[in-house]
Amino acid sequence: MGWAELSELDFRNGHAEVGIVVDEEERGQGYAHDGLAGLLNYCFQDLRLHRVGARVLSINTPSLSLFESLGFKVEGVCRESYFAGGHHLDVTTLGLLAHEFQCPEPKS
Repeated sequence: MGWAELSELDFRNGHAEVGIVVDEEERGQGYAHDGLAGLLNYCFQDLRLHRVGARVLSINTPSLSLFESLGFKVEGVCRESYFAGGHHLDVTTLGLLAHEFQCPEPKS
C-alpha cells in the first residue's frame, strides 16, 4: 500500500522530517491524507515536536497539494537539487509548526 516515514528526529530543537509514498494503485482513496495526518498527530501530540518539515519534488503537484491541505507552508525551493531521468529537478521545502496543525477528520 505504501509507507510513511519520520526521519532526522531532533528532540533538542523539536524538529523532524516526514515523507510518504502510496502505491500507484492505491492513490486517490485518502490513504496518504490519513497516514500523514496520523503521523503528524503523533509528532505533535506524542513526541511534542515544535516543527515538522518535508521535501517534495516540485513537479509532484498532488503531493504538494496534500501537504498544503494539512497546513504545511512552502518555505523555499532547492533549485535543481535532485537528479532523476537525466534531469536535475527542483525540490520544494515545506514546514508545519505545532500551533498551525489542526488534526483533520479521516478521509478513508
